[in-house]
Amino acid sequence: MRMPSSLETGSGQAWLTLVKQALHAYHDDPGLLALTRLADWRLVQVAQQRPPGASLPDAVRAVLTDGLQRLPASDALGAAVLRRHYVDREPMAQLALDLHFSERSLFKHQQAGLAALSQLLWQAEEHAQRVARLSARQQQALDELPAPTFSRLFGADEMLSALRRFLTDAQAHWLVALDGMGGIGKTALAR
Repeated sequence: MRMPSSLETGSGQAWLTLVKQALHAYHDDPGLLALTRLADWRLVQVAQQRPPGASLPDAVRAVLTDGLQRLPASDALGAAVLRRHYVDREPMAQLALDLHFSERSLFKHQQAGLAALSQLLWQAEEHAQRVARLSARQQQALDELPAPTFSRLFGADEMLSALRRFLTDAQAHWLVALDGMGGIGKTALAR
C-alpha cells in the first residue's frame, strides 16, 4: 500500500478524506463508529489491543493523537491548527486571531496539515501491516516445527544468543542458516 505522490488521486484522496472525517468526529463516538473503514486499519486494530478491549472510537482517537504528536516534525503550524481546531475545538476565527493569519490563509495551512497527517498515518499503517505479515509468517514457521523432545538445551547459550541477535535485527540479515554435520543439534537449536 503505497501513498500516491499526489493526494488528489485514487486511494490517496480516499485516505485523506477518511482522516479528515475521523478528525471531524474526534469527540463523537457514534460518528467514529459510522466510519466503518477505520476498523480495517491495522493501526486501529493494534491500538484496540492496548489496553485490551479498547473501543473503536478510543483506538481511533489514540491513532490520531499519536499522528498529531509526530506531525510537528514535518509541519508544526499544520499540527497546531489541526490539534487546536479538531481536538481542542477552537473555532477557526479564533485561531486566525491567535496565530495572526487570515482565515483563508489558515484554511490553507489546515489543508497542508491534513495532507501531512494523512501521509504520516499512511506510512505508519504500511509499517504496521508489514509487521503483522512478518509476525504471521513467523508464527506459521513456529507452528510447522515439530515439538521439542527435550526440556532444555545444554551448551548452546552462546549460539542461542547469537541466533536471537540475528533473528531480531530486521535490518541485518534476511536469511540465517544453521549448517553442520548430522546429529550436532541444528534442529534442536532451531526449535
